[in-house]
Amino acid sequence: MQSSHVAVVLLLMSLMQLQRASSTGFGVGRRLPGDEEILSLSEKSRGSADYVVNFAKTYSVEDDDESRLITRLVVEDAMHESGAQAAIIAGGPGQSFVSLAYTIPRYSEMEFAVRIYAKRPAFRKIP
Repeated sequence: MQSSHVAVVLLLMSLMQLQRASSTGFGVGRRLPGDEEILSLSEKSRGSADYVVNFAKTYSVEDDDESRLITRLVVEDAMHESGAQAAIIAGGPGQSFVSLAYTIPRYSEMEFAVRIYAKRPAFRKIP
């Protein structure tokens, strides 16, 4: 009886690990008091039949009169297990921008939800 419970628990743990390994989303940084969601959008694209599609996109949280620093970046795969991947190639938490590279396999689509949280720094820029 007890050995069957152990087997079930081990099976559930291995399924949870497999689910975590197949996820292509990620989160970097942490939420801080006073930060707010600055950007929330969905990046969609379709892969070609002939080749893998790679592209990069830069997101900035600076306004003309305000300087902000990214505290947390969350990139979630909205089309689970599509094979598409996203990665940070520049910037990120502690910076005012982040550049993400996207890779879409042949014959597939991607949809990533990108959320950026930022706050004003403790100092002000002097013009």
